[in-house]
Amino acid sequence: MRRVRILRIVTRLNTGGPARHLLALSRALDSNKYEQCLVAGLEGPGEDSMRPFVEAQGVHVTAVPEMVGTARVGPRDVLAVARIRKLIRDFRPDIVETHTTKAGIVGRLAARLESSPIVLHIYHGHGLDGHLGAIKTWMARHTERVLARMSDRLVAVSAHVKSDLVKYKVASPDHISVVEPGLDLAAMVRCRQDRGALRRELGLGPSVPIVGIVGRLAAVKNHRLFLDAAAGVLAIRSDVHFLVVGDGELGPEIRALAHGRGLMERLMFTGWRYDLPRIYADLDVLVSCSNNEGMPFAIIEAMAAGCPVVATRVGGVSDLVDDQITGLLVPPAQAAPLVAATVRLLADGDLAHTLARSAATDAGVRFNTARMASDMDALYTALLHSYDGARPTIRSPRPAGKASARHATDADRGGRRPVIAPWGRHSTRAATNRED
Repeated sequence: MRRVRILRIVTRLNTGGPARHLLALSRALDSNKYEQCLVAGLEGPGEDSMRPFVEAQGVHVTAVPEMVGTARVGPRDVLAVARIRKLIRDFRPDIVETHTTKAGIVGRLAARLESSPIVLHIYHGHGLDGHLGAIKTWMARHTERVLARMSDRLVAVSAHVKSDLVKYKVASPDHISVVEPGLDLAAMVRCRQDRGALRRELGLGPSVPIVGIVGRLAAVKNHRLFLDAAAGVLAIRSDVHFLVVGDGELGPEIRALAHGRGLMERLMFTGWRYDLPRIYADLDVLVSCSNNEGMPFAIIEAMAAGCPVVATRVGGVSDLVDDQITGLLVPPAQAAPLVAATVRLLADGDLAHTLARSAATDAGVRFNTARMASDMDALYTALLHSYDGARPTIRSPRPAGKASARHATDADRGGRRPVIAPWGRHSTRAATNRED
């Protein structure tokens, strides 16, 4: 039998977690078993693109210019669906896998219109918690519920994201799997040997404390709160310097705000950096003050690098950071707790070292690419084994504890499950493993 074909669709390859997740997954899966195709829309104005970096790593990207990362659905999305339908007909994937919101809409719709065998969507985070406003939140939740019925499986990057999907009635628990992301962390583990290089570049002495934030300059990352915290820390420790690593649509606004607050003497914007191990090596504290997160890669990398972390307790962060064990968690949208936790780590070197050491051990075990590839391989195999050669039923999520029509059919077969062959030819064999 030929290799299993996977068509992955992502809204855009802007610098951030989803693009890096896709790259790591594409490279980690067994190329003898899987044939993979990556499809992406174009980055927005002012966004840095990871497309050249992804392709330099040997992953070809097929562009769909009509797919844009806006919440609004319009004529371009109809064209994007048509373009993706043609790609599906040409590539004939066994699995269509979508990432991020707009790709999840147009990709799943195209896959169902083409009767693709298996369709799954991966949630790197979500906008379902109300911060978008009442009307947009209602529309987002309703849309995700409809799309869930078009999906054979939903995948969440953390247990907390899965819990939210269930809470907002997107799908039932047995329709959602949790697969934490994996990264190549070897460079982060070795980064301490580069300690001092960034300080020399910035003209800072070896004992100057540096606090940084790494990520897109976007509303969800709440850089305004980081500036508030910086001002609060400087009122207590005037020797601290701050780094903002990254860029994005709010870049001009955040820079202007920092200038207006008189912070630029102690705060530096580095823009996008691809030598992140060098950054983490010299940070004394990484701050993550987002309003919402799925499974933030900046925290994973900082943990692996042995850099102490202070983060707001939002989304999947509480699944990632064990408060007082591998980092410090504080309430979201409040500057005072963020200031107190940051100053505490700067003042207590023993605590910072203990947290960093525990975090490095945890990150190395949980977030390696081999583990992620193994988990995804098991999920793909289970989904393919459960495919019965017919167009999957579009159904409402069933309440937990009730048997699905598919499980009833499996029981009628006496426990025998179908095994997929290329595009609909299938045979049956006894199966002892459940989908989960």
